[in-house]
Amino acid sequence: MNSKTFLKVFLILLVVSLALTLMLLALNRTIAVLAQSPDYYTVYTESDEELCTRGEEVEVGDSYISYDNKRYEIIEVDKNSKVCKAKYVEDVTMPSLKINTNLVNTLIEIEKSAGLYMTHNDESYILSDGTESIYGEGGIYDVAKAFAEALRQEGFRVELDESLHLPHDNLAYSRSRTTADRLMKDYNPDVLLDVHRDGAPRSAYDTVVAGEPMSKVRLVVGQRNDNFDANYQFALEVKALGDEWYPGLVKDIYLGAGGYNQDLSKQALLLEFGSEQVEKELVLKSVVPFANVINGVLQRRAIRGAYNYGTSANTFLQIGNDTVKNSVIFNLMLGLGTFILLFFIVVLINKKFKNKTLIFFSQVKSGLFISRK
Repeated sequence: MNSKTFLKVFLILLVVSLALTLMLLALNRTIAVLAQSPDYYTVYTESDEELCTRGEEVEVGDSYISYDNKRYEIIEVDKNSKVCKAKYVEDVTMPSLKINTNLVNTLIEIEKSAGLYMTHNDESYILSDGTESIYGEGGIYDVAKAFAEALRQEGFRVELDESLHLPHDNLAYSRSRTTADRLMKDYNPDVLLDVHRDGAPRSAYDTVVAGEPMSKVRLVVGQRNDNFDANYQFALEVKALGDEWYPGLVKDIYLGAGGYNQDLSKQALLLEFGSEQVEKELVLKSVVPFANVINGVLQRRAIRGAYNYGTSANTFLQIGNDTVKNSVIFNLMLGLGTFILLFFIVVLINKKFKNKTLIFFSQVKSGLFISRK
C-alpha cells in the first residue's frame, strides 16, 4: 500500500470515526433528556410560575380553570421536555348555588340516575397496587365501585359498566364510546361520568378536607363536543358547590382538546380521582364527599327546574306535601279555565254552534226551574 492510498484510507476512517462519535454523543444526549423528562406535563404562567401538572397530553388551545377560579389558555407546548406555557385570560365568575332552604324541605327526591364507566381500565395506584398500570381491571375499578356505592347512598340509581377498552392508547375513547352510548340508550342517566386517575406528581393531589387527609378530584371537560357549553356550566357548578361544602376537594377544571364522548349528555364529566402517586386509600376517602356534591348540584338544578318548565331536572324531583296538592289544584283550575276560554271563542266565531249553545242553556235553565211533584 503506497503512502497516498494509506492517507486516503486513514482520512476515510477518521471521518467515519468522527461521524460515529457525533452520532453517539447525540444519542446519549437524547437518552439523557428522555431519562430526565417527566411522565407528566407541567404548565407554567408567562411569568414562569408553575400553574398545574397533567399526566395526559396537553395541547395548544387547551384551557385551565385554577383552584382560585382563574382561566388560562395553553399557548406553548414542548413535547420533548413536556413544559408548557399558559397565558391568563380572565377571572371566572362562578355560578351562585344559593337556594331557599325551605324549598329543599318541600322537595321529595323520586328519581335520579348516574351512568359510570372507565375509558382507561388499566389505570392503577403505584403505592397501593404496586404499579401504575394493570392490563385489565386496574386499581381504578376499586375507585369506580366505591364512587358508585357513594352515589347510591345519595339516592342515585347507578349503572356501572365495567367493559374493557384496552389498550390504553389514542383509540381508547373511540372504544369506550360504545359503552357510553349504550349507557345513555339503555338507562338514560341524568349524569354520565368517566372515572380516571391522573399521572401527575403526588403533591398535585394531596389535600386535607375537614381535617381528613384525602385526594383531590379534577374535572375535565372536552372542548370538541356539541354539549361543551352545557357540560362546562355543569363543571362550574360542581366546583362552586364543592368549594363551598368541602374546600380543597375539587382541584380544578381542565378544558381539553378532545371530546371525551361528552356530546352524548349535557351533564357529562371526566373525573380524575387523584394521581398514580397517591395511595388509593386516600382516593377512596374522596368519593363520599364528591358524591354528596354531585347530588347537591342536581338537587339545586331540580329546584330551579321545578319553577322553570321544560328543564330536565324536573324529571327526578317532585314538589311534596301541601305543595304538591296545591300544584294539582292549580293545574286543574288552569285546565278548566283554558277549556272555558276556548269554548267561548268557538261560540263567538261559529253562529251555528252559538245558536245550539243558546238552545242548550235555555233548556237547562227551563229544566232547573220546572217544579217537580
